[in-house]
Amino acid sequence: MVSRRICPRRRRLPAATVAVAVALVATVGALGPGGPAASAPRQASPPSLPVAQEGGGPGLLPVPDPLPAGAPGDLIAEAPFDSGPFDVRVEAHQVLYRSTDRDGRPTPVSGIVLVPVGVPAPAGGRGVVAWAHGTTGLVDGCAPSLDNQQGARLNSPDSYDRIDAILAAGHVVAASDYPGLGTPGVHPYLDGVGEGRAVLDSIRVARRFGGTSIAVVEGFSQGSQAAIFAGQEWSSYAPDIDLRAVVAIGTPARYGQAFAALDLPVVRSYIGKVLAGIVAGHPELDRSQILTPSGERAYDRFAALDRPDGSCESPDFDPATDIRTDPMTVPAWRAAFEANDPGRALVPVPVLMVQSEADEQALAFLADGVCRDLVANGADVRMWRYDDESHVDSVRVSADDRMTWILDRLDGAPLTDAVAFTGEPPRVLAECPGEDASEPTPPATEPDGSGGSGTTTPPPARAISGRAAFTG
Repeated sequence: MVSRRICPRRRRLPAATVAVAVALVATVGALGPGGPAASAPRQASPPSLPVAQEGGGPGLLPVPDPLPAGAPGDLIAEAPFDSGPFDVRVEAHQVLYRSTDRDGRPTPVSGIVLVPVGVPAPAGGRGVVAWAHGTTGLVDGCAPSLDNQQGARLNSPDSYDRIDAILAAGHVVAASDYPGLGTPGVHPYLDGVGEGRAVLDSIRVARRFGGTSIAVVEGFSQGSQAAIFAGQEWSSYAPDIDLRAVVAIGTPARYGQAFAALDLPVVRSYIGKVLAGIVAGHPELDRSQILTPSGERAYDRFAALDRPDGSCESPDFDPATDIRTDPMTVPAWRAAFEANDPGRALVPVPVLMVQSEADEQALAFLADGVCRDLVANGADVRMWRYDDESHVDSVRVSADDRMTWILDRLDGAPLTDAVAFTGEPPRVLAECPGEDASEPTPPATEPDGSGGSGTTTPPPARAISGRAAFTG
């Protein structure tokens, strides 16, 4: 799961500005926006769009307390920013919006919306591509929207992918930071339901900027899990969205199993994030069951770093002294981990999985297990399998062809497994690798202290087999 340290330089917006912006969201306003200049002349805002917040440099939109009344996907505040260069002119908006956490409580989420300027809308209107980002961190200074405000190119795999083709076709891009990244509280890392709902609500927000309900969700690494959960949550949580497909690149899974493999370098590189994220996401559980006193102090020190003006920091756990026991041996914590495994519920739209056999972070045999679980629960899945690309390189090598497949879904073209590949052609699999090697994983149970579902890590995938469907 790709991780990147971000050290933002920010200015907080004045409290008076926050009060004005929040009040404007609660009323109907059609005033022109202020704040930093966008990367192109601004289009006329929809009549109900709130005025942008005033303010100078890059920063997070302050979160009002209490949150204004509203529904999931309602815009709380927005501010324009300079997006940097694209193949077309782009109007970029920093947004703060309402979402809903795993337990049904309203929660604020930050993110961005990108709108093409001077590009005619497609016949069916501007669809929305919701990008779910890979791992950046767990505190406010790690919010991807901060990086973009500081001039980082949006078209990079550790940010928002190569999306020029989406914008050039006249569609809108929305990118959620996820709960806790840019808003109060430590980010509940890998909390699938909360992340998936935040991604869906970013599509609702994009409608305030000219997007339609037609949408595709795609995500990488951590965002791959979020994208799959968005698909699982869609029909019950956001049926007002016309979701056309889910794209999952480099899919991680079986996070709880990592505690039995702490000797592996790839596990040690992210186990602190996994541990801090599950503790942050489950305050109702007794953390002393899995953390020693020194571990609890380490978590509290890390949580204190979650400040709107802080930098991007990582949890500092010493597994030898800070972890009391393997969380998978404690029923309530095991259930919490298993509830975050993607693929254990129906995704009722087409799914494209992109996976490299050589992925050193999202291991291929684990992604293959997610594929099998998705199919066992009724999903229509195809996989593009690359041979020797790394975790990040699988994003780069597939980017242009993925954009083609996504644009076909937005345009309502007949569903295909492949495209006329212009980049390195993958093997296009119509069946999940190792499909008959194990029984499907049963649905996860929500953590309630009664125990988990007793799943085990699936065996490694056998030799790749499948039918190619190349058209070029």
